[in-house]
Amino acid sequence: MKNMQHPSELFEAILRTIESIPEGCVASYGQIADRVGTGPRQVAQALRSVPEGRKAPWFRVINSAGKISDHGSYDRQHTLLEAEGVTFENGRVDFGVYGWITEDE
Repeated sequence: MKNMQHPSELFEAILRTIESIPEGCVASYGQIADRVGTGPRQVAQALRSVPEGRKAPWFRVINSAGKISDHGSYDRQHTLLEAEGVTFENGRVDFGVYGWITEDE
């Protein structure tokens, strides 16, 4: 069973984790989910609910195939990642080059 947290605590843990992804790096929904003890869908839901004014770099989270998920902000997310130096080949980001690696991985 996954770690049971209050929804607001889980939401905050997801956002803090996303905020720790360095510029020029990406992480997958599953990677974030594993770090906070939830599922990838909950990570996606948290990203859709980021309060206005909070500077969580939502655009650094992509799917496990290295692609931007289809959520209506593809062009904006692509542009923001490229502005940080992340490149795409055939619509994919190379996790070996741009993937976020933490001390405990």
